[in-house]
Amino acid sequence: MEAIIIPKDQFQQLMSRIEQISAIVEKLKPPTKFIDNSEFAQIMKISKRTAQNWRDEKVIAYSQIGAKIYYIMTDIEKLLESNYTTHPTSPKNLKQTPQPLKTADQKPKTKVQKTKVQKT
Repeated sequence: MEAIIIPKDQFQQLMSRIEQISAIVEKLKPPTKFIDNSEFAQIMKISKRTAQNWRDEKVIAYSQIGAKIYYIMTDIEKLLESNYTTHPTSPKNLKQTPQPLKTADQKPKTKVQKTKVQKT
């Protein structure tokens, strides 16, 4: 590991600049968006009872003020992302097995079906 030695005043200038950049980045963050229980149920296409079950089972975080329930939109996005799966038969998940080539001299196989004849 290599160490770099700088004078104290340059270090303080560097730290000051880092704090300024940090403050700018903090201002660029989008504000936290809260939605109420009705909007949540509508977005997720679930009943209010299912939303209640999810809260009871600690599936989704929420805030409650009086009788009003609120969710943070990023928590909803995290819930969806953590439960996202691709279907095993989707085209990008299928492994293509090469089929043998048929030559002109190959005859198609026919299946012979045997049936029993009843004697009368």
